[in-house]
Formats: sequence, C-alpha cells, structure tokens
Amino acid sequence: MSGTQQFDFAVDLMRSILWQYDGAPRAVALARNDQTWIDSHHSDFWRSWHRDVFDLDTATEFGLSVWARILGVSLEIGAPRRVEGVFGFGTNNANFENGNFGRARDGQVSLDVESARKLLKLRWFQLTMRPTAPNINRALESVFGMGSASVFDNYDMTTTTVMFTSAPDYRLRRLLENTDILPRPSTVGLEWAVQARPAWGFGPNHLNFENGNFGA
Repeated sequence: MSGTQQFDFAVDLMRSILWQYDGAPRAVALARNDQTWIDSHHSDFWRSWHRDVFDLDTATEFGLSVWARILGVSLEIGAPRRVEGVFGFGTNNANFENGNFGRARDGQVSLDVESARKLLKLRWFQLTMRPTAPNINRALESVFGMGSASVFDNYDMTTTTVMFTSAPDYRLRRLLENTDILPRPSTVGLEWAVQARPAWGFGPNHLNFENGNFGA
C-alpha cells in the first residue's frame, strides 16, 4: 500500500573486484559485462515485483492471490442457488439452449480484481491496526477513498455503524453482505448503511439535542 517500504535495487558488482585484480583486464571486463546486464534487468525485475506483488495498492491478480494466501482469506464468495427472477423466456425462463441464466446449485464466485484488493486491504487492517474509531476511519479512507465511508460509535460496545455516502455497487455490496471484513473492535457488532446527504446537527458528528442527528 502507499507508504510501503522503498528499496534500493541497485547492485554494484565492481565492488567484488579486489585491489589485487585491478590490473587484470579480463576479470574487470567480465565484471563490467555482468554489471551492464544487472543494470538493465535486475532493477527492473524487482521494481516490477514491488509494483505487481508487494504493494497492495498496485498488485496484479497474481500478486493479490499471493496476498490472499499470506492473509488467510479466500478470493471467492459463496453464491446461493438462484433459479427465480432470472432472464429467460416462458414459464421456465428458458433461453436458446433451453436453460436459463440462473444457478441450479450453490457455488463459488471469484472476486474481481478491485473487490479482491479491497478485501485484502481490509483484512490487513484487521490484523495490524488497533480498532479505535480514528484508526477505522483512516482504514476506510485508505480502502474506499476520502469521504466515501466513516464509522460511527454508539459508545456502549454493542454495535458500530459504517456509513457510506453513496450506495455501494453490486460488487461491494456482495463483499459487505458475504464477509465479516470491515474493521471493528472484537465482540462488537457492526452494521453498514448509506447516508447520501449530510445530516443536520451541530459539530463534526452533526449531533443534536439528544446526541443523534436528523438524518435518516
């Protein structure tokens, strides 16, 4: 993720030439040839590895699958049987090959790359972060973007609510409904909701007279 440790991938092979071999032109030429190859391939390889695997913000599908094994999460979500309300023709929703576009049995649906990235980043925060309200808000900002989601604590250790400022698309909704991945304190329940408009009230949390707000 952004802020990951930066590495210097440069390798100086000429340091391996001991002083007594400075006058050996063939040994020096071999080292220089190897240095030329290292300069053009070695650094590029590790920069690509850092971008495509190490950094969760930029990791490719392969890199995300590596992180999934490290963090112990699956990049597949269970999909229940669905034979009603699907597209087709006639009473049995038959299509051109006399089937339909539903699922006849329970199965697994693989997450798309960006949903997998969100899942893994949230899991990383679960494992590495103290689940205080400020920390959770920083995690939500990192995963969903500034102003997209925030947590509200009711101060009685029963539930916390993650409020989204816009309705999640079907990919994010599937993730939220099928995983317990949003960061929260241990044993404290969690809900999520959508508040598309700012609520009226006072102060940073829009509090009113009974410490709630006038949002629905």
